[in-house]
Amino acid sequence: MEHLDRVWLLLLCSLNSVVCQLQVEGHVNGKVVLPCVYTDGDSSSNIFWRDKGDRNVLDIIGGVEQTQTQNERFRGRVSSFPAEYHKGNFSITMKDLTMEDSGPYECHIPDDFQRDITLTVNAPRVVPTPPPSPAGGAAVTHPSTWLCSLLLCLCSSAV
Repeated sequence: MEHLDRVWLLLLCSLNSVVCQLQVEGHVNGKVVLPCVYTDGDSSSNIFWRDKGDRNVLDIIGGVEQTQTQNERFRGRVSSFPAEYHKGNFSITMKDLTMEDSGPYECHIPDDFQRDITLTVNAPRVVPTPPPSPAGGAAVTHPSTWLCSLLLCLCSSAV
């Protein structure tokens, strides 16, 4: 099951624009959503997503993803939610995370809005595997289960 991890929000306001800073955590080979919601615009707003090296993560121009100008590092791994543009949701999903994806990202709407996000990619999640079943498929009873059964038997025979 894919899952999205912690997000912290720090809101900073200035006179001319709003800058929001977020911290998002994910895991290697996982998937995250980098949020960018701007309700003062419309679906035809121009949105520019950039990473720490000012590489083009994804541009949304006039309500259309511009994947042809997207940096090759992000091609096929980053997408947005076109059905949500009319609500001002210009968030992106990044999948197949690598440790190199860690760092700052920026969702920028010229002259109006900027959201700064710091992505931290951690080591892959380790999912514990259950111990192998005994040979022949024999049932194994936990000692406390056995003890409870014995006490129940003794108590009921004493009544």
